[in-house]
Amino acid sequence: MKRCSYCGAEYPDEATVCALDQTPFEEPRLVEAPPVASKIRRKIPMLLSVVSCYLFASGIFQIGWCLMYGRFIGGIPPLNVAYGILIIFVSRGLRQCSRRWYICALVIVGLVISGICLEIVQGLAHSVSMRYTILHLKDFVVWLCIILALTRPVIRQFFYDDHDVAT
Repeated sequence: MKRCSYCGAEYPDEATVCALDQTPFEEPRLVEAPPVASKIRRKIPMLLSVVSCYLFASGIFQIGWCLMYGRFIGGIPPLNVAYGILIIFVSRGLRQCSRRWYICALVIVGLVISGICLEIVQGLAHSVSMRYTILHLKDFVVWLCIILALTRPVIRQFFYDDHDVAT
């Protein structure tokens, strides 16, 4: 008696192929499991890439500014350095397509926008030079564009659709 290597059915010695799957008895059929990557790479949308690069540059600038400014005031402001490092990690998390870092980015950008609004209101209340108010308004517009870019449907779908299923 011959046994089929694929389905396990038994046949007489004269049989040459399995009746179920037509596999020849002398050639065992190899079934390979499809390769599944542990991490599926996806192409990052251009808008998200621009936002991530801006956040990275902003974090580097914040850290560099604090180090240079710290020499003049006699100490490095630790909260500003921590903010710069956090922004760099958020940028990296957005590039890794992490949903948690996406939520963190939305929260941080929202806090930055509210801080800028507070600066504008304080500047207007204390009659600060119009030059500083205009600079804050420009900064507000940039961060508003970032939050609008992060909340676009294409970007939201990028983070919330299930792309981890191998097909």
